[in-house]
Amino acid sequence: MYYQLLARQAGYYKNDEKGVEAMSKGMEELIDMEKKEIALKMLEDGKLQKEEVARYFGFTMDQVEELAESLAVQV
Repeated sequence: MYYQLLARQAGYYKNDEKGVEAMSKGMEELIDMEKKEIALKMLEDGKLQKEEVARYFGFTMDQVEELAESLAVQV
């Protein structure tokens, strides 16, 4: 019984247009969150300048400034 339910759900995310779209959006959000966490750690450690973070991670300078500000708030 559980395998049929699992197979149906997996089929939705693999074969249905809305399911594929939902899975893709979820994966993009996870990747974006991970990129921000890594960039934040690099800013915190002083490994990269803000301009380098923007260039390497594909962020705008405004996004990097927000990350830097969030870092200042956490400290």
